[in-house]
Amino acid sequence: MDDTGSRFIVQLPQPIRFPECKNIDLILNSAAIWYTTTNISKTLYDNASFSFSYTTGTAPDTKTQTVNVDLPDGLYSLSDVFEQLSLLCDLQLIGIVFEKLFLFTSSFSVQKVAVQFLAKNLRINWGLSTVRKLLGFTADQDSYPNESSGGSINDIVGKSIQANEIGKFSSLTSYYIHSNLVNNGISINGQYKNVLGEVPITCLVGELLNYKALAPAVSFNANELIGTSWSTIQFWISSQSDATLDMNGEYFLSVHCK
Repeated sequence: MDDTGSRFIVQLPQPIRFPECKNIDLILNSAAIWYTTTNISKTLYDNASFSFSYTTGTAPDTKTQTVNVDLPDGLYSLSDVFEQLSLLCDLQLIGIVFEKLFLFTSSFSVQKVAVQFLAKNLRINWGLSTVRKLLGFTADQDSYPNESSGGSINDIVGKSIQANEIGKFSSLTSYYIHSNLVNNGISINGQYKNVLGEVPITCLVGELLNYKALAPAVSFNANELIGTSWSTIQFWISSQSDATLDMNGEYFLSVHCK
């Protein structure tokens, strides 16, 4: 098992030997996977950082606080992001708390996140705030409301910046299960990457996803196994875009092939 919980090696007490035969087809018959996959990870997805600055006082006696934090790896909703940012940023802020500076909201109609500014002289550095990738913001967005149209940073209280893109909190729609048992496996977008099968996500976050192949199950040819013997088998799991996943502390799956 690796550190992400998405890859493991099975060492069999007795080797499996595949017979000398004309044809071998494999089917991913069933699988059980805990749906705990992280959607924020600095290492895997580079989407954990948040950076902003807050200036108080009047010239020439101004003081600027610059806050940079990294969210811990985890599976987050929008409210989780705001809560964790509040905890982390409050450790650095002096004389004010995060909840007095920002409010994160989402619009059901357009499925986009908005950040409301609750104080003046406040700006977000979206270039350094890689959590934007999850929230739907882009690096070129205004650092404070109406910046690009010439608005004043002193006139932003109660105003908001809306993300350019839809948030990607639940961008994971299915898991791919891979194994070194096969050279090719199932074709995914015309490519072969040792895929035994695709498991659609049909459960709620934190639940055990129990998958069973529907008849007729998708099979694939694995004639490379004919006459071979295996004592060590590797399995790994990826997203539907073949991205590496962090299973957030849960061992990822049990697999039954036939």
